[in-house]
Amino acid sequence: MTSILLYGASGRAGTQIRAEAARRGLHVTPAPRTSPLADAANADVAIRTVYGPDFDDVYVAGTHRVLADLERAGIPRLLVVGLASVLPGPDGTPLFRSPDFPEAWRPFSEARAAELDILRSYEGPVDWAVCVPPMTLVADESAGYTYAELAKAVLDETTTPRHHREHYALPA
Repeated sequence: MTSILLYGASGRAGTQIRAEAARRGLHVTPAPRTSPLADAANADVAIRTVYGPDFDDVYVAGTHRVLADLERAGIPRLLVVGLASVLPGPDGTPLFRSPDFPEAWRPFSEARAAELDILRSYEGPVDWAVCVPPMTLVADESAGYTYAELAKAVLDETTTPRHHREHYALPA
């Protein structure tokens, strides 16, 4: 049975991941959003789906802390739920850098891009992947790609890893 350490377990994505994991018979241990680890040395994988208003602490310093904690705990894999605005647009430039991207959302996207840079430069033993849901991620099932669909995709990658040390987009 796969054992999961879940950062952000009480958020929109985390709640759906916990519910889907229960349906699949997977064990989930909630973790504090910003670490430290205390009781997760037996986890097979960590999933990080967090939001915090202090972007540097959560996505920059927090990514460094999580990687260090996972190394210490011997947890071999990290799956991060990423952000669609960090994906490249048609010209190869990240979407958040386009002139028509809302300025108010830019700092969040910049922090998520920094998080991705940290992971890409990481040379330690933790295998990581950043799973990016479509921009239309919504809670209402009638309006776009749902958190329930995201949970299924994340847990599929958790139990049958196909992506290693890469940033990938889920199909809409």
